Amino acid sequence: MPDQGCSKTRAQGGCTKRRCAKSNTYNKICDKDNKAPTGSCSVDQCELKCKDHTAFKCTHWAHDIKDNECYLFAGCLDEGDDGDYNLFKMATNTTTTPLTLAPEPAPAPGSPADQVLAPAPVPSSAAPR
Repeated sequence: MPDQGCSKTRAQGGCTKRRCAKSNTYNKICDKDNKAPTGSCSVDQCELKCKDHTAFKCTHWAHDIKDNECYLFAGCLDEGDDGDYNLFKMATNTTTTPLTLAPEPAPAPGSPADQVLAPAPVPSSAAPR
């Protein structure tokens, strides 16, 4: 079976001084030499960019802490040594599950929530003429 690259997520510490080969589909999403919005990014931003990436399914991401550069990868064949980058497998539980609330129980008959309140009578002195 071919090497599938680093199997450790960020929570597991990742793989130090490693990076997937550029023969994999990749995107250098943060580059210190690019002053545009895709310039440098933190390790948190790099992970989020992998999670939110839409051009391909990001399975691995590598971050250079010194230069704040970031690579996103679709697969990680031929992972190798890289003194500048730390490599991480994207966690699979990064999607949020919508919270489903149980329906509220019906009020008991005769309870205040079950009673319909009539409007208070208007005093005759306040009635319009």
